[in-house]
Amino acid sequence: MTRQAARRHPPPLDTARHVPLGRPGTPRDIAQAAAFLASEEASHVPGAHLVVDGGWSAVLPGPLT
Repeated sequence: MTRQAARRHPPPLDTARHVPLGRPGTPRDIAQAAAFLASEEASHVPGAHLVVDGGWSAVLPGPLT
């Protein structure tokens, strides 16, 4: 990988350092979101995009390419 490509696509742990929650997401994070959407507590959520990304999309300057 070239240095330029490495800057554009940092390794996951380096990227996770920039996530507002400060850690990479886990399968459990996704499972808990799915369990919520399948639960009675989400009965008034008929359709929505539930973003489970630790706040990453809130601070992203633009789309990843």
